[in-house]
Amino acid sequence: GVYPVHEPLYAAWREVWGVKATSTEEYMHLKPGYKRRGFIYRDIKVVPRQTCGLFTHTFKRSEYPGGFHRLQENVLGGEMFESILHNVICIFMTHVSNYGHDRLGNYVAKAAVEYVQRWTNLQLSYVAPHVAAEEYFLLYAEEVAPFWQDPCRDPRHYAIWSDERRRCFNLPNALIVGPQKTGTTALLNFMTLHPKISRNHNTARHFEEMQFFSNDQNYLNGLDWYMRHMPMIHVERNRTITYNVSTLITKPSHFIVEKSATYFDSYLAPLRAWRLMPSVKVIAILVDPIKRAYSWYQVSTVAVLISDTSI
Repeated sequence: GVYPVHEPLYAAWREVWGVKATSTEEYMHLKPGYKRRGFIYRDIKVVPRQTCGLFTHTFKRSEYPGGFHRLQENVLGGEMFESILHNVICIFMTHVSNYGHDRLGNYVAKAAVEYVQRWTNLQLSYVAPHVAAEEYFLLYAEEVAPFWQDPCRDPRHYAIWSDERRRCFNLPNALIVGPQKTGTTALLNFMTLHPKISRNHNTARHFEEMQFFSNDQNYLNGLDWYMRHMPMIHVERNRTITYNVSTLITKPSHFIVEKSATYFDSYLAPLRAWRLMPSVKVIAILVDPIKRAYSWYQVSTVAVLISDTSI
């Protein structure tokens, strides 16, 4: 529930337990490990967690997958050693069970520290988790805001995703991105006359527009909020999933369009949209800029007249 985010979990952490920091190995994806990143959500700092080769089911030496030498290779020059080399701040989770039985958790921690001290000039130190989180975002301030991704494109994310409806295939197939006063609303209305084309539901703040990718407040409402504003389309699609790659073979089905004219001049909207929907079609309407400016002037003038109660 850390990522993809589970809203009740974050609410309980913040309001009941006062949690300030946590970690995940799933953002952006589990593999490759060096691409994991952090983010801040609901005032909780989420830092990337590395893997040490120990899992819930590996608490006995004789039961380690592939033999105990595989664990030794991971610690002594393998993936765990590389994680320490390439990450200024490392967070590992070994599960409590690995500190009992054959104490593999103790072995991994001690062996990794001794190996680094013997073969490198790195200076290792321990800090409390919330301090590590603060230091992380001082180093990587650009990672503060999260990017939402389609949980259906990663089998691990899909398994973690808490939305009971699992709204796969209900993201938009096309985005009408504007700009304003170019006829985007008319285009949307004409498109939705077709029986197999639907549009997003209205929002309380922006009426027909979601403004999800261009408005920070809307974007931080989360992916589940965005998908709840999409029509529930039951379609027949065959899906073949490989790691971090999704191949869709689509039978005749519904087409979903979202229109937000503010996407056109938003710096973050293209990247946010691409992270979530890398194959989405983008529709923009380009008109004479003088006509567009005059149309926008007329709308602005009317808005001023309506808001000015002295007139």
